[in-house]
Amino acid sequence: MVSAAARRRPGASARSRLVALVVAAAAAAAPQAARADRVQVDDGVALLDQARGAVDDIDYERARDLVARALDGGGLTPAALARAYRMAGEIAGALDDADTARGHFLRWIMLVPDAALPAGSSPKIAGPFDAARAQAGKLPRFRVEPRARRGDGTITVDLDAHDPLQLVAGVRVVAGADAPVAADGTHVEVAAPAGPVRLTIDALDAAGNTLVTTTITVEGGAGAAGGGHRWPAVVRWPTWTGLAIAGGAAAGYFSWRVAQDQDDLDALNAASAQHSFDEARAIEDRGARHATYANVALAVAGTAAVAAILTLVLEPDGATGVEVAPLAGDGAVGAAAALRF
Repeated sequence: MVSAAARRRPGASARSRLVALVVAAAAAAAPQAARADRVQVDDGVALLDQARGAVDDIDYERARDLVARALDGGGLTPAALARAYRMAGEIAGALDDADTARGHFLRWIMLVPDAALPAGSSPKIAGPFDAARAQAGKLPRFRVEPRARRGDGTITVDLDAHDPLQLVAGVRVVAGADAPVAADGTHVEVAAPAGPVRLTIDALDAAGNTLVTTTITVEGGAGAAGGGHRWPAVVRWPTWTGLAIAGGAAAGYFSWRVAQDQDDLDALNAASAQHSFDEARAIEDRGARHATYANVALAVAGTAAVAAILTLVLEPDGATGVEVAPLAGDGAVGAAAALRF
C-alpha cells in the first residue's frame, strides 16, 4: 500500500524542478541584465541621447541625472563633453537653477569659445549663458600645449595648461600603435622606439573625460618636441613675416616721399625764375635718396616674405601639432582641428 506521503512525492519533485529551473533562469538572466545596465551607464553618449529624450518629454529632473551620470562616468570625447556641459546648463536653467547653469555654460564656453545658444532661447537659459559669457571674457583663454622630450627609450610628456577653471586633472598618451598610458597631473612617461613617433595626447578632467586632444610628432634622437623643438624665434616664420610687413610699409612710405619730391620739383620748375639751380639740385638729390630707400625696403620685404614661406614649410614636424577642439550644436557634436605653431 502506498502512503499519502509517497503519493505526494512526484508532484513535489516536479514543483521542485520547476522552482529550480526558474531560479536558474533568473540567475542566468541577472548577469545579462547587469552587463546591459553597465553598458548603458558606461556609454556616455547613449546617456546624453536619453537625456535629450527626457528633455523632449519635459522630464528635466531625469534629464539632469542622466547628464550627471554621463559626466561622472568619464570617457567622453571633447565634442561629447562640450555637448554634456551645454545640456547640463540648459537643463539647470529650465529648473530655475541659474548658478548651476552658469557654471556648466562657463565650462562649455571654455571648451568652445564661439559657443552660442539658438536665437529665441528661453530667458531662464539665456540669462545664465550671458552671465557665463561675460565671466569667460574676464578669464584667460583655455589652452593646452604639450611638451615632449625624448630620453633613453622613453618620451616624457608635460602639459603646459592655460587652465583658469582648473579643469585638467590628468594626461593620457598613445605612442604610435601602443596601448594608452595615463597619469594624474600633467606629466607622463611612455616607452618609445628610436625613430620618429606620433603621439596622441589627451588632457583629461577629474572624471576621465577628454578636454582636448593634440597630435604631435617626436623625431628620433634626444631632444624636445612640441613647443621645445621649435627653431629660435629669431629665425621662425612669424619673425620673417613681421619683417616683410615692416619692409613693405617702409617701401610704401618712401615711394610716397618720392612722389612728393617730384611734385616739389615740378612746382619749382614752374617758377624757375624765382629759384636757383641749387634748390632744384637739392630736391633731385632728396628724391633720389628716397627712391633708394624705397628700393631697399622693397628688397627687404621680398626677401623676408620668401624666408617666411621657407621657414614655415621646412621647420621640423616636432614643432607643430594638430589640436582637436570640440564643437557642439543643437543635437549634434563634432570637432574642429587647428594647426598649432
